[in-house]
Amino acid sequence: MNYATCPKCGIRYSVSRLRDKSKVFVCQDCESREKAKIRGKKARTIYDKLGYARVVHYLLPVLMLPFLFGFAKTDADLYPVPLDAELQEHIINISEVYHVDAALVMAIIERESRFDENAIGDNGNSYGLMQINAQYHRERMAKLGVSNLRCAYCNVLVGIDYFAELLEEYGDAHKALVAYNAGRMGAYNGWFCVGRYQSDYSRAVVARAEEIGGFEID
Repeated sequence: MNYATCPKCGIRYSVSRLRDKSKVFVCQDCESREKAKIRGKKARTIYDKLGYARVVHYLLPVLMLPFLFGFAKTDADLYPVPLDAELQEHIINISEVYHVDAALVMAIIERESRFDENAIGDNGNSYGLMQINAQYHRERMAKLGVSNLRCAYCNVLVGIDYFAELLEEYGDAHKALVAYNAGRMGAYNGWFCVGRYQSDYSRAVVARAEEIGGFEID
């Protein structure tokens, strides 16, 4: 097994052997995003090779290291919701990676499942904390390496990945929430095409997020 180390953050990545021998991957999170060269070949970053969400999946064990080594968040850092500390930390860490407000994720979870990891809805098709329907997320699940939506940790990874995608697409929390609840087509046909960009669902989730997080959601 070959390894390459990011020259900025020092994280070591395993490198598969390619036709042009080996490459050095530079971590995209590093400010410089330098591109190293080995044997005259221009390197591609690990993000180019695998995609952002796949890298997030690989980095999850790293994100859990502070908890495993006793540097877990204190109760004051957690939210006043009925989820255990370990799962909350997982959600907070994933949200930080995706640049999503964790309080908003908690509010979505409350609205979708009432914090019930075993919740089943949509006529038996949607599962877990964020009520993920595998029918619409098979490619996403494969990309993230998720096969069991009944696992709370996997479920929120898929849900946050999807919500982050909607936030990036619409650029607005209310629009993203309408689409999360009704689907892209349902959001367009029921709201956006007639000039409505908020719904009862989005307003309720944002209001609850502000209550949970203690600050206003943009």
